[in-house]
Amino acid sequence: MSGATAIVSVNANARALLCWELGDNFGHIERLLSFVAPLSRAGIGADLAVIQTDKLAGHPLPPGVRVVAAPAQPGDAAAAVPDTLNVIDILRQTVYADPASFIANVGRWLAIFVAHDTSHVLLDYAPTALIAARIAGLPALALDWGFWLPPNEQPLAGLRVRRRYPRAQLINIEAAAVNAINATLVHFGAATVPSTYALYAHSRALRLTFAELDHYPQREPVWYHGILPGRAGLPAPLWPAGNGRKVFVYLHQLTPIACEVLRRLSAAGCRLLVVGSVCAHPGIAGVLDGQRALLCPGGVAIARVAAEADFAVTHSSHGVSAELLWCGCALLLLPLHGEQAMLAERIHALGAARVLVDKNTAWDVEDAVASMVTDTSYSLAARRFSARYAAHRPERIFDHVARWAAST
Repeated sequence: MSGATAIVSVNANARALLCWELGDNFGHIERLLSFVAPLSRAGIGADLAVIQTDKLAGHPLPPGVRVVAAPAQPGDAAAAVPDTLNVIDILRQTVYADPASFIANVGRWLAIFVAHDTSHVLLDYAPTALIAARIAGLPALALDWGFWLPPNEQPLAGLRVRRRYPRAQLINIEAAAVNAINATLVHFGAATVPSTYALYAHSRALRLTFAELDHYPQREPVWYHGILPGRAGLPAPLWPAGNGRKVFVYLHQLTPIACEVLRRLSAAGCRLLVVGSVCAHPGIAGVLDGQRALLCPGGVAIARVAAEADFAVTHSSHGVSAELLWCGCALLLLPLHGEQAMLAERIHALGAARVLVDKNTAWDVEDAVASMVTDTSYSLAARRFSARYAAHRPERIFDHVARWAAST
C-alpha cells in the first residue's frame, strides 16, 4: 500500500498545527484529520485549531491530537457573504474588515503556535493563520480544492467566468486587501507584500482537485494532486424497491429549487436515496414519495453509490461532487453560493451536469429533470472524466505530505 514506508523527520519534537477558520461543514475538519497519520509517519505530531469545534462531537480524534478553537472572525464569516466579487472581496469584507480585529486574530494565531510548539502549519481555508505562519517563519502547506488560493493575476477576476465585472472595482478590492494585509505585517515587524498572490505564494500549495475542476480556469500551470480518498467505513447503498431510475440525493438545505427537483424526481418514478442534513428537515417528507425514497442520515459509501446510481443531485460542494464525478456519476447541481456556482460551471462545461439555481422556473426544473432521466450524454461525459483519471491513487497524496513535513 502507498505510504507504508516510514519517512522520519529530522526534528524529533516537530508538531504540526492543522488550521481551519472559514467555511461551514465538517468536510474541512475531516480533510485535516486525514493528514494526522501521514504526519505521524514523518515523526510529526498534530494538533487541531478549527472553528466550529462542536462539529467534532461524535467523531473520535486520533490519539495524541489536541484541539483548540481557532480565533473567531468578526461577524458571521462562516456564512456565504452576499454581493462579493471574488475571494479577495470575501476576505476584505470579513477577515480584513476591521483592522484591530485582524491584528488581534493574527496575534492569537501566533500565541497558539507558541502554546502548541508548532513547527509546521497545514491550512484549510485559513487566511489569517497563513499570515501568522509567514510572520513566524513557519513552513506552511495550504490545502486547496481550487477556490481559496487565487491564481497569479492582477486584479483577480470575478467569481463567475461568464459575468462581466468592473475592472476598476476589482482593482480597488485588491488594493484595499493589500493595504490591510501590509498594515498587519508592519505591525508585527514583517516584510510587506506587493499583492495578495505574493502572500499566498509564501506557502506550498497542495491542490486537492483535478485541473478541469479548478474554480479558476485561467490559473497558471500548476500541479494537481487530485482528490483525497473518500470516507472509509460507510455502508453500501440500499435502494428503494422498484424499477425506476436510481438517484442519489446529497443535500444540506431544502431550498425551494431543491423541493421542486425532489417533487419532479418522485413524479418521474425515480428511486431516491437521500443523504445529508435534509434528512432531518421537517419538510422533507412532504416532497418525497415515501414508497420510493429512503433517508440515510448517516451517509453511504460514495464510490458504491456512484457505481449504482443513474445520476446524483447535490449542492456542488467540491468534496462530494468531485468524488462522484471521479467515480463516473453524472450530476444535477443546485449551488447555494458563488463558490459552488463556480464549480458547477466547470462540471457543466464537461457535459457531465445540469445546473439549477433558485431563480430558475418550474419549467427549467422540469426540463432539467427530464433530461437527466432520459439523456445518457451526461453519464457518458462523467464516465469519460472518470476514465481520464483512472490511474489516480488518492493515497499517494499522503506520501507527498509526509515528505514535505520531513524535509522542512
